[in-house]
Amino acid sequence: MARELVLGLDVGTSSVKALFLEPGGDFVFRDESKLEIFRDGNRAEQNPLHYLAAVKELVARNQGLMNEVIAIGLSGQTPT
Repeated sequence: MARELVLGLDVGTSSVKALFLEPGGDFVFRDESKLEIFRDGNRAEQNPLHYLAAVKELVARNQGLMNEVIAIGLSGQTPT
């Protein structure tokens, strides 16, 4: 029987982080994809499409683990 994993995705202001855990909570692997921030004086902006691109990058980079994912949790602090 294949291993079962839970994927946690954290969409933050500087990166999207992926955490692969066993259902009991044991850590398996962590990965991160940095996000670009555009600054103009006191303003800082991000392109929301970059969040999706970061998730796609993490999925592609961790395809072997993705094949074992049975659930996904998502957290984020955007947009603020």
